[in-house]
Amino acid sequence: MPGDVLRFNRATVLGSRDWTLKAGRDSSPTTVSPSTPADTEVDTTPAPIVGNTDSLSPEDLGVEPVERSMVRSKKAPTYLDERLFTCRAVVMGVESEPMRVMEKTKQRQRHTKHVKSKHKYTVLKIREVSVNEVGYQE
Repeated sequence: MPGDVLRFNRATVLGSRDWTLKAGRDSSPTTVSPSTPADTEVDTTPAPIVGNTDSLSPEDLGVEPVERSMVRSKKAPTYLDERLFTCRAVVMGVESEPMRVMEKTKQRQRHTKHVKSKHKYTVLKIREVSVNEVGYQE
């Protein structure tokens, strides 16, 4: 309802232009690091291996062998500890977009289906974002 105050306790990243507070991976401790500039792209993809790799073992390729049962298709997101930050928002209201009608057609079919959608959105106003005492380690 409008006027309600919400407290958000799940965040993966908090930060500013100078510093970023990120949730650790696989329950490792939370890290604080200088953030990279917004216009800088960091490529983290490994370089492709060219040639025939049939005779190479996984250790030669720099890959640890992993059992199929240990591989998960989707990882659960990791969040910052809720004791590290405070975030409160006020509900301003609920709005909806104008009615949108889309035509859906199948390839090589004459029939068209009209799909209507009118999504509703909750408008929030962030009142407080604060980071509690965080120890920085170099």
